[in-house]
Amino acid sequence: HAMAGHKVFLVGSTGTGKTELAFYAADEVTGDYEIIPWHEGTVMKDVFGQMQIAKTEDGTVESHFKPGPLPRAMMKGKAAIHEEITVGATRTMMGMKPYMNLKPGQTFKIPEMNGTILRVDEKFLEIFTGNPKDERTKEREEMHPAILRMLKGIRVDYMPARELTKIAMATI
Repeated sequence: HAMAGHKVFLVGSTGTGKTELAFYAADEVTGDYEIIPWHEGTVMKDVFGQMQIAKTEDGTVESHFKPGPLPRAMMKGKAAIHEEITVGATRTMMGMKPYMNLKPGQTFKIPEMNGTILRVDEKFLEIFTGNPKDERTKEREEMHPAILRMLKGIRVDYMPARELTKIAMATI
């Protein structure tokens, strides 16, 4: 799925190895990754970055944009691993929606970057992990259909690690 340009969503119960599989796949495909840890308070600046004020070498103060993990991965040909996205708020996921359709080679602008145009590297890979909303994870939000539609889901169940790795890598 990833090699075809799709966003991959590893979904399964806690402890099935989704994150480890994401790390393994990222290492195999791009050689490096950025982690985006989702929690109930995750906002757009946690994903995309924010403006910061800093002193330059000559002592003047200026503002600049410090890219977050998603644009860093996009620009540097790394994988972006969205760890436990199902814990995050729907409003933050929906704010990401315009960027989720980007394909390698396309350009994009983050409004806070004063119109700077960035390019998605050819090796960029995006993997999401999360738990379904069920009896064990009642606090999870239902993922919005507009977000789910953009992801290729791979169910990760409990099984021997060696077997699971082979199956997941063949599917990814």
